[in-house]
Parts: sequence; C-alpha cells; structure tokens
Amino acid sequence: MPKLSIYMTVHNGESYLKQAIESIIKQSFTNWEFIIVNNKSSDDTLTILNKYSSNQQITIINLSKMLRRTEALNFAINHTNRNSCYLMNMDADDILADEWLNNAIKYLDENKNADCLAGAAYIINENREIKAIFKASIKSNKNINEFFSYTFPIVHSSTVFKRKLIEDLRGPYNEKISIGQDWDLFLDFSQKAKIFFIDKYSVYWRRYSESITGKTSNQISSRLDKIRNLEKGAALAVSIKNKIKNRYRRGIENFVLSLLYLKKGDLAGFVYRLTISLALNPLSFLTNNKIMGLLGINKEFYYHNENKS
Repeated sequence: MPKLSIYMTVHNGESYLKQAIESIIKQSFTNWEFIIVNNKSSDDTLTILNKYSSNQQITIINLSKMLRRTEALNFAINHTNRNSCYLMNMDADDILADEWLNNAIKYLDENKNADCLAGAAYIINENREIKAIFKASIKSNKNINEFFSYTFPIVHSSTVFKRKLIEDLRGPYNEKISIGQDWDLFLDFSQKAKIFFIDKYSVYWRRYSESITGKTSNQISSRLDKIRNLEKGAALAVSIKNKIKNRYRRGIENFVLSLLYLKKGDLAGFVYRLTISLALNPLSFLTNNKIMGLLGINKEFYYHNENKS
C-alpha cells in the first residue's frame, strides 16, 4: 500500500484545529503520516496538539520563531518522509471529506498517467454550514491543466500529488509569493504533469472574513500574487477561449488593484494599474466578481448547494 504524507501549518488555529485533525484520523485509508507545524501559536493550539502527541502517525513540530505562511509550508513539506509516494496539504480550518484519501489514492494508483488529483468541495462558514459547492468540472476523469492558466480551480487542502513533482523544485513553494503560493506551485506542476479532477467530495473548505485572504491588509499582496500567476499561466493557455480568459482575468485583477491603490492614496499606482486594466479588458469594471454577483451570475466552478449532508 503506498504511503501518503500529509502536512499542515497552523498559527492560532484553536477554533477548528481539532475538526481538521479528526477528519484525517477517521479516514478508512490508514497508511499516512501527518506532519503538523505549530507556527508559534499564542492561543490553545499547543494544548490541542498535545492531545495527539501519543499518536505514532502524527509528528508535531513547535516553532520558536514564527515563519511567513510560504516559509512554513516549505518547512512542513520538507519534514515529510522522503519515501512517501504521495503528498497532501491540509489547512487547519478545513475538514477532509469521508473516504477522500481512499478515493484519491485508489484513483492515482489505477491511473498511472495522473500525477495529481483534486475533488469537489463543500464551501462552509464558521459554523460548518454548507453555503455552496466548488467543482473544477462536472465530469469525473477530467484533465484540468489548462484551467490553471486563468484561475486556481481546486482547493489546496485535500489535493493529492506525487512526490516526484517537487523533486526538482526549489522550495518547493516560491517564497517570493505571500498568498498565491499554491497556485504558483500547481502552475509548475501543470507544465510537467497531468492534473485530474474527479467528481467526489474531498474537503469542507472553510471560507470566512477572518481567513488570511479576507484581511484588507493582505489584499494588495494577494492581487499582485494573482497577477504574477496569471502572467506565468498565460503559457498554459492553448485554446483561444482560455487565452481570452487569461487576458480578461488579468484585466480584472489590475482593475481591482487600481482601486486598492486609490483607497491607499497611491495615485500613481492607481493610474498605472487602471491603464493596464483597460488595455487588457476594457470591460473590467463590469466583469469583476462583485458586479457579476449583483447580476445573479455565479463565479465559474461555484454552484448552489446540492444537499445538506
């Protein structure tokens, strides 16, 4: 049976950490190790982690100095067993869906041309209420490499990939990127491997205002990271449709960034980004997600809740 190494970084994750860990432990697939890096938490994270210290499959590493998110991810993944065939990130506020590990490992073992596998996700709030469904495709066995040219169509948590994909990558997460490090990594994967989607639920993905990307102070960095990833992803766009989507998305991100610079009082930054936005996508101000939402148009890959399980 192939071995899976799961890695997690957590900073002040007391609210949801136990749910995340328990969702791993109760999986029917059992040949895993779980590396948890406590990134200098100041709440009850350590107390929660200590309750699992006797579990031989779980390794807890307590950092004395807080690392940036990307650095912490690299620290965690580089402490996984190098003999493990597969790797998977798990975020401390998400919950792994029942049987996902069994489904994912079985698929990857039976489909040798697949190097990485993602599944559908339930989007949940702080109270674990299901608010929407997130799917990279409505079809199973779908190769989704080209989607990464203009978006990040999967959830970082729960996506299983072969260790060989990171062997020649420095990091492997790019430490120049503070928020979009997962998209950047999978752009690297997309250039040398096949990423597949299956229509099975992999994770309960928690989205809420206090998450990292929800903080106003991180929004400019987040947009700059997205623009960089879109510029890198342009090379993956093969079809005319996806070439256009990449260009339009770059226009939208530059438009939103221009507004953030205006809010900050950076007039030069506002004019520069607005000019780029209009050159790439003259309708950027009409096609951003907030405007589309007001018109009742869902974001791509997002669907109404299918059930309440």
